[in-house]
Amino acid sequence: MIPLSDNQTILVQLRLEESQLKYEPLQEELLDHLCTAVEEFMEEGFVFQEAMENAFNRFGAGEFEVIEQQTLLSIKNKYFIMKKLPVLTLLVLIFSISVSQAVQNDPPSIAPLRGDFKVTSDYGIRMHPLTKEKKLHRGIDIKAPTGTAILATSGGEIVFAKEDGLNGLKVVIKHDEEYESAYCHMSKIDVKVGQQVEKGDVIGAVGNTGASTAPHLHYEVIKNGEYVDPASFMQP
Repeated sequence: MIPLSDNQTILVQLRLEESQLKYEPLQEELLDHLCTAVEEFMEEGFVFQEAMENAFNRFGAGEFEVIEQQTLLSIKNKYFIMKKLPVLTLLVLIFSISVSQAVQNDPPSIAPLRGDFKVTSDYGIRMHPLTKEKKLHRGIDIKAPTGTAILATSGGEIVFAKEDGLNGLKVVIKHDEEYESAYCHMSKIDVKVGQQVEKGDVIGAVGNTGASTAPHLHYEVIKNGEYVDPASFMQP
C-alpha cells in the first residue's frame, strides 16, 4: 500500500478531532487504524477524500465516544481491582503460578483463522502516521468478516478472556513456560479463564471491539515475555 502523505494524515487527524476524544492513547491508536483503512480504500481505487469518508463511515454517530467510555471504564476497573487486592493475596497468586506444573505444548504453529485472509498490518517497528514516532506493532492485523472463527494456534490454558481497553475483547493462551498467544478485537469469546484448549479449537470470533476501525484480528505471539513476529509461527 502507498502510505498517506503528511498533509493527508493531518486531514485524517483533523477529522478525528471533531469527535473531541480526550484519552490520548485512544486517539493515537484510532488515527493509526484510520490511516491504514484510508490506504486500503485508496488501494481499491478510491480517491483520498472518498477513502477517508469510507473509513469514518465505518463508525456510527457517537461510536468514538462509546469506545472511549468503554476503554476508560476498563482501565478504571483494573486499577480498582489492583488497589483493593491485598498484598498477601497477590503474593499467593504469584507463588501459585510460579510453582504450578507447566503444560508442555508445541509453540504456536497454525494460522488463527481458516481461509485466505489478508494481513493488513505486519509485525515490527512502524512510524506513527503523524508524530513520526517509531513504535513496535506487537503483532499482525488480519482482515476478516465479523463472526469469523478464531482458532487456538496451539494447546494451552486460557489465562485472560475479557474486555481489555484498546484491545477490545481479548483472549490470551499460555501454551507453556515459554510461549503465549493473544487475540484482540474479538466480537465474542467462547472460552473461560482456566480452560484447557487444543490446537485448532475455536476460542471466539473476529470483531471490531476496542480501538478498531474495521473487523479484523490482531494476533500476537509472546516468547519468554517478548513479542515476536507471529508470521514466523504460521505454517502455510
